[in-house]
Amino acid sequence: MSVAVLLLRALLLLAAAVAASVPAEPNRLMQIVVLVRHGDRSAMRSLPIDPHSELLDRVGPAQLLEQGVRQLFRLGVWLRRRYDNQSLLPRWFNTSTMEVRSTDTDRTLMSAQALLAGLFPGQCAGDGTSMPVCYPVPVHSKPTQTDQLLKMSSPCAAYQHRWRQFRARPNGPFKSAVREFRWLAELARNRTGWPGPDDCPIKQLWRVEDSVNSWQRMGLAMPSWVNGTVREGLAELKRRKFLWKYGELQLHSARMGLLVARLLGGMRLRLEGKTAKALQVYSAHDSTVAAFLHAFQVFNGLRPPMAAGIIAELYASGEFRLVYKNSTEQPAVHQLSIPFCPPPCFLPQLESEMRHRGVWAETAQAMCGGGGGDFAEDSQQAEPLGVVYNFILVIVLSVSWLPLLY
Repeated sequence: MSVAVLLLRALLLLAAAVAASVPAEPNRLMQIVVLVRHGDRSAMRSLPIDPHSELLDRVGPAQLLEQGVRQLFRLGVWLRRRYDNQSLLPRWFNTSTMEVRSTDTDRTLMSAQALLAGLFPGQCAGDGTSMPVCYPVPVHSKPTQTDQLLKMSSPCAAYQHRWRQFRARPNGPFKSAVREFRWLAELARNRTGWPGPDDCPIKQLWRVEDSVNSWQRMGLAMPSWVNGTVREGLAELKRRKFLWKYGELQLHSARMGLLVARLLGGMRLRLEGKTAKALQVYSAHDSTVAAFLHAFQVFNGLRPPMAAGIIAELYASGEFRLVYKNSTEQPAVHQLSIPFCPPPCFLPQLESEMRHRGVWAETAQAMCGGGGGDFAEDSQQAEPLGVVYNFILVIVLSVSWLPLLY
């Protein structure tokens, strides 16, 4: 590691220590950023042999269900109660201080509107016991092909290269699972009619799990072959999916670098008074939430449930806090402790650690590159600029905090 990088990290840690001693309204909340998974939806697709295909034909694939709307509405109500006494969250949505972004899917766009209906009751008409009628809030999105910020299935050469390498390891977890669950793949292939032979049965089993899980959530009758052992096997494979796809640093850095840089960079601008954005909402998917949790090393090993929400809080002292709300049915909320930035975690230290770990990208091109060597070369070329940039940040923050110490 170069002397410049070591010096930078030392200065950032010093700045974090200085921030910890700031007495002027250190607990004043300055910004909240919310990342949510959409609510309950219909299955992504019909299976070739599907006992409930008529239902899916009627509601459409991957569509937000009424239960999903209520889940996000309840999450919005919870957010309102948690932050209602904070001046940064008025009763009406304000485009000058707030921003909402969604992936370009029906279920996430609709989930965003349901969340906002619960969060901003001032622009809704209702008795509080049922879904209100609300003045719409602008929700922005980009086509999937160009949404490297939130859509984990968008094209990204660096990630796709590394994911192929992960799957190809002869004795790796993916190949081992193919052998371990061969019995389940054969059973599902025969009973659901998916075409075979298949060189990637795990991917097909993930699709079968999606349908079975959807039937279960909707209270539909299960086919006779879907017994407890089958459900457990499918659920275990889906759980492993989120460990495999984003667990390793090289994998989640190629999916989360852009969002982490946008999140922490925006918070820095907020501290410096260069942006008025006090609330940002991102409506996305289980894969987005899982990758985000992996990026901060706080993934709990479980698939993010429907309407799961992560809230990043920024305080006037520069302290960064991460909260996980993984149920709209239960009151519990989880304060997450970031292993490489334990509480109190201050923004300069967190940004330094994220840059050092490589979970940082100013552009989609810098994050995704061309895959393989091209991506590694781009990252190395960008590092000196990041060092200079962070050095300037430390000077700015240190000078701004210095008068408060006297």
